[in-house]
Amino acid sequence: MKQFFSSLLLPFVVLSLLLTSLIVGCAKQASPEGGPYDMTPPRLIKSDPSNGVTHFSGKKIKLTFNENVKVEKSNEKVIFAPPQNTNPRILSGTGKSITIIFEDSLHSNTTYTIDFTDAIVDLNEGNPLEGFVFAFSTGDKIDSMEIRGQVLDARGLYPIPNVFVGVHKEGADSLFRTQAFLRTGRTMSDGSFVITHLAPGKYHLFALNDLDHSFSYSQRSEGFAFLSEAVEAVAPSPQEEIPLPFAADSAKKDSLNAPPKSADFSDFSGQKADSILGRNEKPDHLLLYSIDLPQKQFLQKSARQDSTRLTLTFSQPLEQLPLVRLLDAPVEKKGLLLPQIDEKRKEVTYWITDSNYYRRDTLQLLTEYATLDSLEHPTLQTDTLKLIYRAQKKGQTQKKSRDKGNTPSLSQSSSEQGVSGSSSQGKETRKEGAGAKENAGNNTGENPASTATQEDDEEKTPHLTPQLAKSTSPFALSPRDTLAITFAQPPIHVDTAGVHLYSVTDSVETPQPVQLRLHPEQALELQILADLQFDTKYRLQLDSAAIRSCYGVPNRAASLDIALESADKFGAISLSFDSLATRGATAYVEILSEDNRVLITRPVLPDSTITLDMLPAGSYYGRLWIDQNNNGKWDAGHYPTSQPEPSYLYPKAMTIQPKFTNEIHWNATEVPLSKQRPSGLKLSEETSQRGDQMNQKRQRTNLNEEYIKRMRERYGDKWNPSNADRRILGLPTRAEEKAARQAEEEAKKEKRARQQK
Repeated sequence: MKQFFSSLLLPFVVLSLLLTSLIVGCAKQASPEGGPYDMTPPRLIKSDPSNGVTHFSGKKIKLTFNENVKVEKSNEKVIFAPPQNTNPRILSGTGKSITIIFEDSLHSNTTYTIDFTDAIVDLNEGNPLEGFVFAFSTGDKIDSMEIRGQVLDARGLYPIPNVFVGVHKEGADSLFRTQAFLRTGRTMSDGSFVITHLAPGKYHLFALNDLDHSFSYSQRSEGFAFLSEAVEAVAPSPQEEIPLPFAADSAKKDSLNAPPKSADFSDFSGQKADSILGRNEKPDHLLLYSIDLPQKQFLQKSARQDSTRLTLTFSQPLEQLPLVRLLDAPVEKKGLLLPQIDEKRKEVTYWITDSNYYRRDTLQLLTEYATLDSLEHPTLQTDTLKLIYRAQKKGQTQKKSRDKGNTPSLSQSSSEQGVSGSSSQGKETRKEGAGAKENAGNNTGENPASTATQEDDEEKTPHLTPQLAKSTSPFALSPRDTLAITFAQPPIHVDTAGVHLYSVTDSVETPQPVQLRLHPEQALELQILADLQFDTKYRLQLDSAAIRSCYGVPNRAASLDIALESADKFGAISLSFDSLATRGATAYVEILSEDNRVLITRPVLPDSTITLDMLPAGSYYGRLWIDQNNNGKWDAGHYPTSQPEPSYLYPKAMTIQPKFTNEIHWNATEVPLSKQRPSGLKLSEETSQRGDQMNQKRQRTNLNEEYIKRMRERYGDKWNPSNADRRILGLPTRAEEKAARQAEEEAKKEKRARQQK
């Protein structure tokens, strides 16, 4: 019996091994890359009724695709026009069909559209079917007029993707705020849009970042754009005319189902692929998008993190420091609170300089700052605060310090870092200052001069270590830069006799005039005021105790080296302007970095020339804007009374070469707004996120291009992908490739025959 089972088992084992080897062999023959990324969107192959049907009287529409699909965020992305009281239900599972069921009755002699935008995606890779619109009519015709255009950011002139563009027929002011759009479209990656299936006539045109999915301008935080004048709907171009009716069982791609050609726009930088606008065409209608959000200021948070400091955090950047005073302190007592504002200008830390107040557990504070009232008129807001700080007992403080690994106190941190002896050593200044702020006062409520600092065994007296502040200016180490010294506690007393500045040439020190000035908004800094020159080394010497903090702590003797760059590394821009119709308003020119930071702002006059010197070599960008209300800042649009203030970009990078003045004549209106943004000017992070879907497409495209390159390097002419992969990769089919080779051979034969004759 055992031999019998053994005889049966042996063939089974052999068969299993053979099957395994075959499977492994097949696996080895497959692409180690796993194949290309599928970028093909689903395709409509059948609809019941057909797309473009007339005299529709049913309650249901069924769409069938060539692969399994689903509808994403139907409540947000799918737009029914004209809007209905109850949106139709959309039924989609994991199959190839989508069913739309109408809950409301349909109006007679009306064209209806269902704009799926990019809601329909395949189940494999999530490829969206972009721009798919299903249309039908309850009458005997389909409305076929359209409006095309582009939406740009009013200030940055970059395209605004993925926002709705809609129309209203009449009473636009009220309808835009209260009712859904009559017809809608959605902007593509280059900001282009098309609104289809319009009846002949004029329409009021709007763009909207619809945050609450109401398809109306219902809240001020929604970005919007509008045209002041009504626009005429026009017939589609002959080459893009919509063929109607659509054959229900046709497998061919219908123009109603196809997205606008701008869907594959390569990036937001101005280097556009072909779009619905065309390469050299201006948009039919240009909408300038902005957010009319009132900058209502309010106090978000107040805190007293230790005995010597209190912090106020505001909702908006502060144009000027708020008025802050302690309620029980004399009004005439100045310098009681020294401010330190952060880079975003939203948080202000105040250092309490008087021991009569910082030793108290409870402080009552009054703050006054500019804001807007309920009617959005400028006003002053006054808040009364009660801040409490309870000092820990000494034993608790020591135990906490041990638990944290003996974190050094202010003076320990300063002494370990030592004196900054060069401008490069000043790079750690901000870290030192931040750590000092956390440790100043030592959270005891006692005198910071005696308790916030502990020296080593050789020196028991507390001292501050001065350091050069790290410059955040693009003009660092040039005479245009403002140099400063930073401390761990606010410096307040300066003995000018103990401050010395020398120019250093071949170890020879020549005295130079110098002053140290308290920074009005940075309590930890002293500004260095001196006539500094290019390509010169300086040494700033501070005698011991030449500077004292607000708590009486003196500085250590310090020698700080400063080396300014050579003038050979800097250049200049000379800008001249054509006349602009400013109508009594002031025009401003801004010099921008590639990451959109404003480096320089200057007012300009028509037909004038300005020169900006001491600019480090590199590429810069220019923006010109008109301050129509003369308030000194650019203002967004306000619906329905005003458009955003005019803004223009110089269409190319402004290149600065060392020792050279780049003379530029700028005609702000010569190039259309839609083509002014230069390719090197980056977008903000928030704006870039709008194009995430397109970014994913571009990434997949790049990966597929790399895949093709690797396959051809690896297999050469032997690489023969399937027609399915060829379709994904954008390559000709095998038959097309064969036909191309044959045609090439025939051409060669004909050429040889002509040569022989």
